[in-house]
This record gives sequence, structure tokens and C-alpha cells, in this order.
Amino acid sequence: MRSAERAGQERAAVEPADPARHCLAGWLPARHRLGGQPGGGRTSSTFLVIAERGTFCVNVLATDQEWICRALSVSGGDKFTQVPWRPGPHEAPVIDGAVAWIGCTIEAVHAVGDHRIVIGRVDDLVADSTASPLLFFQSRYNQLVSA
Repeated sequence: MRSAERAGQERAAVEPADPARHCLAGWLPARHRLGGQPGGGRTSSTFLVIAERGTFCVNVLATDQEWICRALSVSGGDKFTQVPWRPGPHEAPVIDGAVAWIGCTIEAVHAVGDHRIVIGRVDDLVADSTASPLLFFQSRYNQLVSA
């Protein structure tokens, strides 16, 4: 879950389109659907907030936070109305109870079809190694299980 805030007022969140493309080894790609062709059509309000601010924060939700994922994945409105959060790095929202959060600064933006791939440099990272992350795999929410 990526989130950003503009001018201390507006917060935005987007669900990763393909979590398998995310990497914590120094670079963090984030994909945003634009809804039209590059350079035309309407653009994602989330992408506009992140691009204007130049920073974003990735929140890794816990297994009991599926409701937050669903609340933040809808279009329009203030998605954070019912979501408990605090300002994190660069004032971007850090969701309370998240397994981890990763504060990033935009390094590059690439247009790919009707998406933008945002490459961010990891500035800050905090993780709770005792918590279990919420997973979305094969169109379902899942959790890790011990082998």
C-alpha cells in the first residue's frame, strides 16, 4: 500500500497492481494506473499527489488490516477518514499497526502503456519482525503460515 500527502493536507493511497514487482533492495518500484493512454485521458489522483510531492511511503499491512486495504483501494474521497495513521517520513501517512513502512524519494518515473512506474530510493524503513503481513495472491487475501 503506497501513500503520500500533499502540502500537509491531501493524502493518497494506491494498492500495488503487481506486488511481485516490489523490491526492498535499495529501489522500490510502484505502479499507478492512469486510466487512459500516456499523455492523454484522465490521470490517477494518487499519482499526481506522489509526483507533486516527490516522496511516498509504502505501508505493509498486517493480517488483521484487510479492512484498511479495502478502504484504501476505492476511488475518490478521503480514503484515510476511518484509517488510523500518523505523519511519517516527508509527512506521508504511516498506517498504525502496519507490519512495516518504507519512506521513499522519487528517483524516476517511467510511462509504460497506461501505467506509470515510480522508482523510489528508500530513505527510511521500519519493520516489526514479529508481525505477519497481509498478502494478496491469486485474487485473494492470504497470510503466511509456518511450514
